[in-house]
Amino acid sequence: MRRLGGQRVCPKCIGPSARPASRAGASCFSLGSRDVFVLSDGHLVVPAGFLAGNVAEAEVKSLLAARGLGP
Repeated sequence: MRRLGGQRVCPKCIGPSARPASRAGASCFSLGSRDVFVLSDGHLVVPAGFLAGNVAEAEVKSLLAARGLGP
């Protein structure tokens, strides 16, 4: 049985005793001879000023725009 952090993962890989594959936040698939586990705890959208509080807003916007990203 495969475990990650003490939790059973990858129902396709370990059988019917595991949690359903549709459970949000975790999935797995085979890639060649390897099993790939994908874990997600969601996403968080915060204002750029919160993450770059010590940088002028204009500088943050300029840097993001130069890389094709929005604020």
